[in-house]
Amino acid sequence: MDFSKFDKEVNFDALQKDIDEAKKNGGVGDYPEIEAGEYVGNIEKLEVGETKDHRPMLKAMFRITEGAHKKACLFLNRVIYGTKNDANMIASALGWLESLEPSEDVGDITFETYSQFADLVLDIAEDVSELEYKVKYDPKAFNNISIVEVYE
Repeated sequence: MDFSKFDKEVNFDALQKDIDEAKKNGGVGDYPEIEAGEYVGNIEKLEVGETKDHRPMLKAMFRITEGAHKKACLFLNRVIYGTKNDANMIASALGWLESLEPSEDVGDITFETYSQFADLVLDIAEDVSELEYKVKYDPKAFNNISIVEVYE
């Protein structure tokens, strides 16, 4: 990638001042660890993306909307290709998507091909974007985000 186009667009003196100010104010990029527990929020992002080595992965970002961790995010990532057991990973992803309780407009939550699945996930993302969820979060669990309750 050619980064020189960014070099032409940025005022580096102003940027460096902002960087220094952020460092002085503790902006080191560390985010507080979210402890296991139940949280209320919504699905802010849901897609099939890629791992660093370009394998398909279900990616979900849950935004907490209440409590001490308000505005913090929880992430679920499920690699669905090139694992020791792709069928179990895909079945797990399908089960998690079903737990979001999308409307019947989405259709059947099935896996036929990776392309079809990616489109399905985008449809579900759009369908559930207005819903709120209570989730159980356990950072040490394989299914680290479990849907407890769905609010309309």
